[in-house]
Amino acid sequence: MVNAPDWFLAPMLCKTTQRETLDTHGKWDGYIAEPKHDGTRCLAVRFAGESVRLFSRSGQDYTDHVPHLVNELNAWMPSDEDAIVDGELAIISDTFDLGGKRVPVTDFNKTMRVMGSGAEKARDRQKEFGKNITFIIYDIPQWNGRDLTGEHFTDRRKTLKHSFTFGSEHLFLNPQFTDPTRFGELFDTLVEHDVEGIIIKNATSLYVFEGRPNSTWFKVKAAVTMDMVVTGFTDGTGKYEGMIGALEFGRYTDDGVVYVGRCSGMTDALRKEMSDDRDSFIGRVVEIKSNELCGSKEYRSPRHPQFVCFRTDKLPEQCLGEELKQDKDA
Repeated sequence: MVNAPDWFLAPMLCKTTQRETLDTHGKWDGYIAEPKHDGTRCLAVRFAGESVRLFSRSGQDYTDHVPHLVNELNAWMPSDEDAIVDGELAIISDTFDLGGKRVPVTDFNKTMRVMGSGAEKARDRQKEFGKNITFIIYDIPQWNGRDLTGEHFTDRRKTLKHSFTFGSEHLFLNPQFTDPTRFGELFDTLVEHDVEGIIIKNATSLYVFEGRPNSTWFKVKAAVTMDMVVTGFTDGTGKYEGMIGALEFGRYTDDGVVYVGRCSGMTDALRKEMSDDRDSFIGRVVEIKSNELCGSKEYRSPRHPQFVCFRTDKLPEQCLGEELKQDKDA
């Protein structure tokens, strides 16, 4: 873990399923749906007598990036007992009403420009954008010194709702939707409003740390995105002669990084930066998107993959290619 304290545990993650499963009658009975937001996953941690600290899923300390959130979380989270809150850091560009519930729309590019910077630059960029990072709250694994990981999701959510003060400017409780017969319709509406997708959680699910996808939580996204490890580059041709061409990427395994594919889509400025110092980009975590996965093997291949961004909040060891696996659990 990067800069992570010894006690740090990564947050619970989702397995990936496909849009068509949302319309399967009876499949999602006993599940609850929430909007899936495109930002930086975060755990807010407060030990008794201490100030709140914020950590990415890889254990990177973001506390100094968002001092306004630290102040708001200190005002809400108990000061005399341990507490952990799970959520997403993001700049909210808009909100809309859906069934009487307010749904946030996040600005991924601005969020990454803030959270991918050093602390001082992150604070400056929030001023530049005229918007501060918001903490969209998902779950509450610990509260008032009580371990809630062994409680059902619905019970943890009740604790969260009862404890949460809704007047905070940059704390946002993620809305929930409970009619499984309309999950497909819900997903389509969210995507139409530029929300990344949907999360579906078993109402009886326990909270499991350690950052591994769990078969009681599922996600569906409009475009399939995956975090991969940069393995190399092809040489450019034509207008890119003398520069890099495509970026090659792979998934992490116990035996090393296994090649998955290659992508383009980088800006000319980024392409030049990578061309000038290729070696420094090898091994970095890169987010890739694709509209379709192909193949019948255990791990499918992304069709026409495109570069999205580099991720500073994740480690190569976390890039297991779970999004590419054949969907057996859902």
